[in-house]
Amino acid sequence: MSTPLFQFMMLMMMRSTLSSATRVTLSRTGLLPEEGILQSIMNFAFGPKEVIIESEEEWNTKVKQLPQAFDGMKIIPTEEIRFEEILQALKEKKIANLDLSEYVLSEENCLDLAEELKKNQTLTNLDVCPSENAPECARAIGAALETNSTLKSLYLANSNIGSEGAKAIAKGLEKNLMLKEVSLGNNNIRSEGAKAIGDALIENQSLQILYLDGTNIGDDGAKSIAKGLEKNLMLKDIFLGMNFDISGETIAMIKKLLDRNKTPTRKI
Repeated sequence: MSTPLFQFMMLMMMRSTLSSATRVTLSRTGLLPEEGILQSIMNFAFGPKEVIIESEEEWNTKVKQLPQAFDGMKIIPTEEIRFEEILQALKEKKIANLDLSEYVLSEENCLDLAEELKKNQTLTNLDVCPSENAPECARAIGAALETNSTLKSLYLANSNIGSEGAKAIAKGLEKNLMLKEVSLGNNNIRSEGAKAIGDALIENQSLQILYLDGTNIGDDGAKSIAKGLEKNLMLKDIFLGMNFDISGETIAMIKKLLDRNKTPTRKI
């Protein structure tokens, strides 16, 4: 168990290596710099162990040897693994944490993945970056979110889903009851995509962390997020770094709403 002294020492070490740009990114999200650094430390120390699998022989051996859901380990298959093998492992309830962010995912692969998500009861964390027709892939994943009841985190950063893809994910969020963390970072979703996300926040009451850094949402888009936050009591942190057109007034408004959500409700 880590002590406050240990956490402080780790914080000082991390602060010495982080660039000022990183600290600004964290501070513009409603998440204080120190909190963000400590969160990174905890994720690194206690997050799922990563397992990179580089050949089908290795894949087949580990799939057969390990129990269901890979004991919670994050599985990172390389392109040497046929997607059919990955999909089959999902169907057999072998994987709980899957990272496909570096995997060349075709549109057909993505549609098959989304179809599996509709009924999968094992996968809890998914990181995906489609290489073909990303908006269509996002539409399929968004539709799957409407019925999926086990996925807790979804990362679609750097995937070129655009505003249409963001709208599709937002539509899925309106009905999803399980997702805790979503990343759409470094996608050019613009103010139109942000408006859809803001509208989804009115309906969604499970999401706690939202990454919208580098999404070019502008001040209008950030205001849409703030409007959604007014009726959302669950979201605790939003990452808005690298969105240079958001006014200080809008940032303050969002931070005030996030602080409200972080304040424990007083029992009478």
